[in-house]
Amino acid sequence: AVSDGVDVLNYSISGGGNPWQSSTELAFLAAQEAGIFAAVSAGNSGPSEYSTPKNAPWYTVVGASTHGRTISGDKTIDSFSGGDTSLGSISGQSITGSITAPIVYAGDFTNSNDPDGDSGQCLKPFPENTFSGQIVVCDRGEIARVEKAANVAAGGDGGYVLVNTPTGADNLVADIYVVPGIHIASGDGTSLKSWLASGSNHQATINAGGEINIGQADDMAGFSSRGPNNTVENVMTPSVTAPGVSIYAAYADQMFGHDNTGPAPSDFSFLSGTSMSSPHVAGAAALLKSAHPTWTPDNIRSALMMTASMDVRKEDGSTTADFFDMGAGSIRVDLAAQTGLIMNESSANYQAANPNIGGTPKSLNIPSMMDVSCVITCSWTRTLTATKAGTWSTSSETISGGSVISVSPSSFTLTEGQ
Repeated sequence: AVSDGVDVLNYSISGGGNPWQSSTELAFLAAQEAGIFAAVSAGNSGPSEYSTPKNAPWYTVVGASTHGRTISGDKTIDSFSGGDTSLGSISGQSITGSITAPIVYAGDFTNSNDPDGDSGQCLKPFPENTFSGQIVVCDRGEIARVEKAANVAAGGDGGYVLVNTPTGADNLVADIYVVPGIHIASGDGTSLKSWLASGSNHQATINAGGEINIGQADDMAGFSSRGPNNTVENVMTPSVTAPGVSIYAAYADQMFGHDNTGPAPSDFSFLSGTSMSSPHVAGAAALLKSAHPTWTPDNIRSALMMTASMDVRKEDGSTTADFFDMGAGSIRVDLAAQTGLIMNESSANYQAANPNIGGTPKSLNIPSMMDVSCVITCSWTRTLTATKAGTWSTSSETISGGSVISVSPSSFTLTEGQ
C-alpha cells in the first residue's frame, strides 16, 4: 500500500497485540508515516468490556451500530388467469419491481447451453429469444439463486419466480434479481407448477417488493467489541462507531477453500459485523481526503472524531452508550468535511510514546484523553489547528460522580492555519 501510494486502508481483520511489538501494528504506523489513513474493525466479541484487541493509537478503531433502515422483501404473485384450475395469491420474498405477463415453467423449454442438465433448474444461460418477456419459473438448487435469474434473463424473460423444492432448503430470501422476481416456498411452488401444467394462456402479476422503513439509528450492535483498551494504558478504543448491522454488501458466493454442499449463496447479502462498519469509515476518509487533499491521516481521524454524534444508545436501544461502546460517537461525514479544527501527530512521537522505553500515550496529540492512573488530579494538553478563522468556546461534562473537569482557555481565537 505504501509503495502504491494509496490514500486509505481498511482492515476488517481481527487480532492486535502490543502496538510497539506487533509487526502488523507497526506496519500501520509505517502507513501513517506515509500519509495513509487506516480504519480497523474493533472486533465482534462484544458487548463485554475489554473485548477489542485493537490497541494502537495511530489508527482509527471502528465499532458497529445500526443505520435505522430496514428493508422488507415481502411481496406476492397473484392475479392468475388461464389454465384449467384456480390459484390464489402466493406470498414470497424479493427486493425487485413488478410485472404482469404470461408465465411459463423453465422445465418446459430446451436449453441447448445445458443439454444434459435439468432445464427447470436454470443452471446455464438460456439461448437468446428462448423467451419473449414471460415470467419464467425456475427450481431452486445447485447454483446461486440470483444466477438463475440471470440465466433466464439471457433467454429473454421479463420476470422470474424461484420455487423451493420439497427435498431442498425451504427458507425464503429477499434477493435482488436482474428482473422483477419472487422467491416462494416449496408447497406454493408445487401448486404453481401444477396450475401451469393445466390448460393454456397462463398469466400472472408479480407485485413490487422492497419497502424501506426508517427507524431509530445509532444503536450499538451487541456484538461490537468494547473498550477499555486491554493492552496499552491510556489509549482509548474504539475511536468511533459506524453502520455495521444489516449492510447490503458483496458476498463471497463461491466460498473458495470451503466445500459448498448446498445451494450457492448470492453475490450480495445482508451482512453484520465491525467488518462492515470499518469500511464505512474508510470510505468516509476517502471522501475527506478528496475534499481536503492536504489532510494527514490524523487530520482526518480528528475531523471524524471531533464532529461525531454522541446521540448513541447501547444495544437495548434505550440506555445511553458510553465512550467504551462508541468511542467519540457515530461519524458524521458532512460535519467532518466542514470542521473548523483538526489535530495532527507525528510518527516519531507515536514511536516515542512506547511505554517500554519510558514514553506515555497520554502525551500524544490525539482527539481522546485517558489516564487510568489519575489520582487527585491529572491533566492533558492538546494542540489544534484552525481550518478557517474563528472563535471557539470550551466546555466540559463528566459521567463520574465527584469528578470535576476544567478546560483552559475557556475560549480562543485563531486565524486559518494557526
